[in-house]
Amino acid sequence: MSLNKLSTPDFESYNNDIPIKESKIDNEIISITWKDETKSKFHSIWLRDNCACPLCIDTTTKERIYDLSDIPDSIKPLAISVTCDGALEIIWSHNNHKSIYHPERLRVHCYSNLKSIDKQDSEQKLWNSSFQEHIPIFDTQLFLEDDNVRYEFLRSVQKYGISLLTGVPKSEQDFEKITKKIGLLRDMNWGNIFSIKMDPDVGYIANGTYKITPHNDASTRERIPGIQIFQCVENTTEGGGSYWVDGFFIAKLLAETYPEDYKLLTTVPWEFANRDKNSHYRNKQAIIKVNQQNEPVEINDTYWLREPLMIDFNLINLSSG
Repeated sequence: MSLNKLSTPDFESYNNDIPIKESKIDNEIISITWKDETKSKFHSIWLRDNCACPLCIDTTTKERIYDLSDIPDSIKPLAISVTCDGALEIIWSHNNHKSIYHPERLRVHCYSNLKSIDKQDSEQKLWNSSFQEHIPIFDTQLFLEDDNVRYEFLRSVQKYGISLLTGVPKSEQDFEKITKKIGLLRDMNWGNIFSIKMDPDVGYIANGTYKITPHNDASTRERIPGIQIFQCVENTTEGGGSYWVDGFFIAKLLAETYPEDYKLLTTVPWEFANRDKNSHYRNKQAIIKVNQQNEPVEINDTYWLREPLMIDFNLINLSSG
């Protein structure tokens, strides 16, 4: 079976740009050396859990159809080989089950090199105020009609956290059409699409005349919106300028310059609350959420929604310097 016809437990497309050079068994660990001489290691139970054969994965939905508890902890590979097409084939001790793995999917999900893979996948570029003049700009019509342009737009969002579209039609229907090309609309307490007009009676400070300093929205949710989309339809007032800030760049500076403060912001939970006449949302979490490598992955600071800080008495002095 060729690699492009090999079943995987997802709907992704995989190449084989860096094929497997060698594979071997070391007790319950399967080791792979790639053609570029990098190495990967996988536990037997992890590989067995990621088998993509029709007995383990529904070929239509790509969902698991077995229970991991049915696989014995003592499972071991009886034989391992690389097929003529470059796939990794393993025969397991339990029921002589055979698994065939796409090599690139293994490389992408190699958790023995987790930190380097995280950086490779994200290609995240941090930036300071000088980037304001270099934010990637795309034409809306090309974005809608050309898959390659839309891909580059989304790659820029992934890389920098921001991209701009020009020539956006003013109707809400067109705006919704654009947003659905980016992802699923998420229902929030202000609805799917929210018009920001100066009207203090609406109940959000965005509709007032206040100067709003850098922030992110919806820290009251257990998961803040991954992407927010704004369109300036018309500005009939004085001022109203926009500027952007890279929160991850600031978090990096904090970690390097004020490590104790950074530790507080990544470990001490702060409660946020959002109340209006029809809803009440609350959530408690650290302002900077980090991954296993202590790198920031989420910023939670809707500052006007912060509740009184309720932490250990002695931490208050520490946090205020």
